[in-house]
Amino acid sequence: MVLTNSNLLIPDNTPITQDVFSGADNQLWEINKRALCTYRDDKVVKFFGRNTKSFGSAAFDQGSSISLSNGKTLWVTQDSWDGSQLQTNSLFSSTAYFSYGNSMFLQPSTTDWSPDHAPNITRNYSSQSRPKQICNIQTNQSFAWPSNGVEINGKVYLICGEGSGLSQTKQTLYEIYPSSTGSLVWTSIRHEVPGLSTSVVINYAYGMVKASDGYVYVFGGRGLGFGTAIQIFVARFSQNSPFTGWTFWDGSAWGSAQPATDAECSKAKVFEGTGASAAVGYVNGKYVLITLDIGFWSTTSRFIRGAVADSPVSGFSESKKIYAINEYIYGSQARYYTPNVHPQFTNENDELLITYSLNYSADDKTDITVNAAGKKIVNGVSVVKGAYIDPYFYRVKGVRVPYSVLGIPSTGSITSTENLKAKKNEIELFPNPAKELIDIRSGIPLEGATYEIYNTMGSLITNSRLKENHVDIQSLPVGFYTLVIKKITRFSLNVLLK
Repeated sequence: MVLTNSNLLIPDNTPITQDVFSGADNQLWEINKRALCTYRDDKVVKFFGRNTKSFGSAAFDQGSSISLSNGKTLWVTQDSWDGSQLQTNSLFSSTAYFSYGNSMFLQPSTTDWSPDHAPNITRNYSSQSRPKQICNIQTNQSFAWPSNGVEINGKVYLICGEGSGLSQTKQTLYEIYPSSTGSLVWTSIRHEVPGLSTSVVINYAYGMVKASDGYVYVFGGRGLGFGTAIQIFVARFSQNSPFTGWTFWDGSAWGSAQPATDAECSKAKVFEGTGASAAVGYVNGKYVLITLDIGFWSTTSRFIRGAVADSPVSGFSESKKIYAINEYIYGSQARYYTPNVHPQFTNENDELLITYSLNYSADDKTDITVNAAGKKIVNGVSVVKGAYIDPYFYRVKGVRVPYSVLGIPSTGSITSTENLKAKKNEIELFPNPAKELIDIRSGIPLEGATYEIYNTMGSLITNSRLKENHVDIQSLPVGFYTLVIKKITRFSLNVLLK
């Protein structure tokens, strides 16, 4: 059976029916390529739905990732609820609070998106007796928020912001690594770094890139105008010496002091544009910058934007909108922040993974509680001061961005059909009808092509690699068939009659 257009002469509102295949023109369809666009990746979103009570972090923000040499990925979170806080209905009690100020867990591979396969790591000698909290909260402070990092020689180095409330007072560099091969117990060491730890004018939490020139480039930012704009800066350290010799780009050279004044920041910035938070990663030869519009309160502009650069100091292109965040919580805009770039999760279609976090409502007046069934509206009446809150609204969300949208070069490994338009002058079958062999006459090279033959019910009858542009049909019964010829970047559909 095939789809049939009942009237080819009328472009709109003509019935499409399912009929027995006859080979008529109104049953032959062209498939046209549409412009690539960004989209929400639900497989990634479900990965962060960690509802196993005994397994560790269940809901959190931040969500940066560090690619490890053993093929695993270390995910880094900030304020986290533990799975033990989940009730039997997979919700949190509305009176509960975070279990720990940060956490980390291991994903076994870049293709395994089962949340139950990604256990938390723990540490010994936690100052707060919280073994799942990898970075200690310092005395008289209320947070230790780790962010981006890199692995060098089996050890992970990552930035941690420290302070109280929402005010950061220090930046440190943590050195963490498994206590033994394959262990989920890790050693965690805090380092104050000359140059980095002496200033918080710029928050160097936006990305780390381990480059081929022997340096790690560390990206930071500072907000302007109550979150309406952001400036991006870059520091670096030698991969051989993470704790000493940090230098900072001043707009023309590397120096030992961070930009501090408005004039110094204006000169040193490698980007300035719309955004309240940002992330930087290195993707197939390009430095990629992702920014988020302000998401802490209700606004009319709620976009993810992207820009690229050829080097860490060459300056980024003007950013452009690449995705609109349409997350709502019970009629109000959801709060969002903490973008991150994850190059290791690029898929076979050259689609980059980026993420952001939700944090309940952007309107503090919104009652975020629900009943035991997770419902906000019951018999037309809104639940107020319910006994539960939904962890969905404090979890990381994933978005796929095609390389072409950002201007990143293709890897050349795309397996999706890049040119889906079948043209009559590209593929011809001769003779047709035929009894034994079909010759394929083509205006495009067919080396390495494969073919598939389907009957009128859509069932695959046979498939093989195309040899010398011939297809053997001796074994086929008399009838109508569809011959599909495939190459990496295109395919052709052809009617075959025996």
